[in-house]
Amino acid sequence: SEFGDEPMKADEDAAYIEAVESEYERGIESKRALAMTMLSQNRLHEILIEEIAERVLMKVRSAFTDVEEEYDDCSLSEALGDKDNWWGFRRPSWPDNCSVAISPGRTSYGDVYFGVRAPDPLNKSVEKGDSCASRQTIHEAVKAVEGGSSTAWWPWWKWTEPISWNAESLASLLLESPTGLVVDHPRIQDLIDRMLALTNAVDEVLVSE
Repeated sequence: SEFGDEPMKADEDAAYIEAVESEYERGIESKRALAMTMLSQNRLHEILIEEIAERVLMKVRSAFTDVEEEYDDCSLSEALGDKDNWWGFRRPSWPDNCSVAISPGRTSYGDVYFGVRAPDPLNKSVEKGDSCASRQTIHEAVKAVEGGSSTAWWPWWKWTEPISWNAESLASLLLESPTGLVVDHPRIQDLIDRMLALTNAVDEVLVSE
């Protein structure tokens, strides 16, 4: 069977499917409630993603009160729906084109990765106005954070877990969360902790420049 655009994973999702089917058979009110949930799926999906963005910012601002979102007009849910876009945050004292960010490698919330975005001025594929003057210094500093890879645009990046942030993936995280909040799932907690570690690494080296 399929749910949304992807086939359901029988072993993992059988219990959820059975619970929904059981609820559906209970009567007209259950049918209406499930129909309303289906109609609201896109909005509920956005809410879960924005809860993650808010928790990331809360955690980072507990260490750096002046951290601000890189772009006022692009939320995390909007960025993840658009390939090669990104949602990031930075301190005002950081150089231009430097942020800690989350980005999709595919449109529709797929191949999501996170890290430090600081395009390399020495790379020919990076346009001059898009580069970060402190790229090399940042590149060396973030090596201390375990698990990252590097590209011309990202001196440190790593796939998120799960790698897809579509509605079904986030619903599974919500169901598995020990508190019923998506931000309290261990995988999201690990993401938040790593983003804070990257922020610390970047800021420490920039302050000492």
